[in-house]
Amino acid sequence: MGSSIPAALDYLAREIPLLEPVREASVAVSDGWPTQRSDRMIAIGVLPEDEDTSVVVSYAELSRQEYEDVEVPCIVVVRCGGSTATADARRGAYALIDAIQELVRSDRRFGGAIEPGLPARIVRSAVSQTADVRQAGEGRVCEVRFTLAWRHRG
Repeated sequence: MGSSIPAALDYLAREIPLLEPVREASVAVSDGWPTQRSDRMIAIGVLPEDEDTSVVVSYAELSRQEYEDVEVPCIVVVRCGGSTATADARRGAYALIDAIQELVRSDRRFGGAIEPGLPARIVRSAVSQTADVRQAGEGRVCEVRFTLAWRHRG
């Protein structure tokens, strides 16, 4: 069985920049951590704490099938300034998350990268907003960390 990860991450890196809210907001989308900071960015496969992409390979006893259970960490970061910066950053981050969620719903097999098993889905997310004085001096930031998961069967 070949891993689904290379083709699945290629799919995300190719399709996410084409999403209308991503294009309209000039979001920097990167496969891995971006080489340059941006006020609006999406990083696929990494988090600031260098969390790894998790893969577990298991075997089903009766069918002798091999399964690849994958969890891919991702993050959306939006920074805004002005008197409504907190709300603007939050709205901007969730507009991007909603677009990514719709992409995942529209093609849960990521262009054929994931063979029958469990289709791709966002399994968890957490939001973090500007929380300290140092950050507040740089504008308001909203980060949404989310995890994409699927099971690939070979």
